[in-house]
Amino acid sequence: MTPEDFQLDPRLEAESFPLGRLELCEARLFNDARFPWLILVPARAGLVEIIDLDAAGQQRLMMEVALAALWRFILRRDRAL
Repeated sequence: MTPEDFQLDPRLEAESFPLGRLELCEARLFNDARFPWLILVPARAGLVEIIDLDAAGQQRLMMEVALAALWRFILRRDRAL
């Protein structure tokens, strides 16, 4: 399977808004004001668990998780001003 074969689960698509694409993941915002969750979905077909990614993919995912944490820090800081 290739990355082009990836299709977002319809339930996740219905319950979230797209924010943008990273190298590996599609970044989405959960559609519930009680839970301002940023969701990173690795855009690779056939994945179920993180261990389904190869070593390079797992490393890239962790880098994108760190980037998401930085976004969260910046957004929280803006609200405090």
